[in-house]
Amino acid sequence: IFTQRRTISGNLFEYKLIRMMSTSDKKGYNLSRAVNYFTTVPNGSIQITTKTSVAMIDSWMVRQIQPTLNQFALDWVPKWLRANAVTVMGFLVGLLVLPLLQDQAYLLALIVILVNRFLDGLDGAIARRDGISDFGGFLDICCDFIFYSAVVFGFALADPQQNALAASFLIFSYVGTGTSFLSYAIMASKREMQSDSHGKKAFVYLGGLTEGTETILFMFLICLFPGWFPEMATGFGILCWLTTFGRIATAVQSFKN
Repeated sequence: IFTQRRTISGNLFEYKLIRMMSTSDKKGYNLSRAVNYFTTVPNGSIQITTKTSVAMIDSWMVRQIQPTLNQFALDWVPKWLRANAVTVMGFLVGLLVLPLLQDQAYLLALIVILVNRFLDGLDGAIARRDGISDFGGFLDICCDFIFYSAVVFGFALADPQQNALAASFLIFSYVGTGTSFLSYAIMASKREMQSDSHGKKAFVYLGGLTEGTETILFMFLICLFPGWFPEMATGFGILCWLTTFGRIATAVQSFKN
C-alpha cells in the first residue's frame, strides 16, 4: 500500500476516487488496485492519499515470516550486532555460490542461497529493531541485486555451452525489473509516498510477478534441477519482463498527474 500526502490550503471539500487497474485472477489474487482519497484535515487543508497494492506471493509470505524474524531479532540477536553488518555478511556468504556453481556443487550452492536469504531477512528485522536508515536500505538492495545476478552467472560458468544464452537473457531481464523497481521508488519518494505492503521498509516497494519469494523459489528449482536451467531461466525472464511492463503501467497511473 502506497500513501502520498499533499496539502492545499484554503479549501474545504472531500473527494474520493477508486480505480481498479486489473481484475482478480482465477485463484482470487487481487493483482493490482489503485485508490485515491482526497480528504479534509483539521487545519482546513486537503490531504491527498494514493494507495496501490499488489497482492502476490511475496507480500503474503512477508506477512507470515516477518513477525517471527522480528521476534527472533529481539530475543536472540545481540544489541551490538547491526543490520548493515549482517547485510555485508550475508552478501559475502552469498558470493560463495560462484565457485560452488562453477564446480557444479548445486546442493551446496542451494544451502548458501538459503543462508544468504535468511540473513537478508534478518538484517531487515534488526533494522526495524534499531531504526531503519537510508544507507541500510541502499546497501541491502545493492547486495540483493548483485547476488541474484551472481547466481545466474554461476550457472553460466557451470556449463557455458548450455546455459550462457539463457543466463544472459535472464540478467538482461533483471535489468528491467531492477530499474523499474528503483526508478518507481525514486519518484514515489519525491511525492512522499509510503509503502507498508512488504512491512516497514526504507523506501517504497512496488510489487510484481517476480519478487523476492518468487526469485528464491526459482533459485531453489534450478539448483535441484540444473539440467532444466535454460528452460526455467527463459520462462522466469519472461515473467520478469511482464513485471517490468506492469510496473510501467502502474507508474503511468501513479505519476501521470
